[in-house]
Amino acid sequence: MWNVEYDPLAVPPSTTQFINIPASMWWGIVTLCTVGYGDMFPVTIAGRAIAGVTMLCGLALFGILTSVIGRALMASLFGEEKEPEPQVIYLDAPSDDPAPVLSGLERLVVLRSAGALNEDEFERAKAQVLATGA
Repeated sequence: MWNVEYDPLAVPPSTTQFINIPASMWWGIVTLCTVGYGDMFPVTIAGRAIAGVTMLCGLALFGILTSVIGRALMASLFGEEKEPEPQVIYLDAPSDDPAPVLSGLERLVVLRSAGALNEDEFERAKAQVLATGA
């Protein structure tokens, strides 16, 4: 920011608040932490662009930090919430499946009760199973 805002060769002398690197670093910390005291602000277009990016990075930094800390706190208070494994129902079960193989009609009834098949699909599949004798 100091490179963009401060011009030591300007006539008349530059009136910016970014007179040295430590002052510019102070502005960066204040802006990144979203405090924004207002004691220093950029006046050039490039300085304002850098300020906008710095502000957005500060928001993103604290948003991500809040999310990480919140998730860790929730996990420590309430334990990890594991999502249940989805139930897979095969119409044609693989031969290495250790679960008992249901008959074709029983599998269709299970799929319909799980909401995977509507009535029309169930009737078509039932007719197909009865036609093939599976």
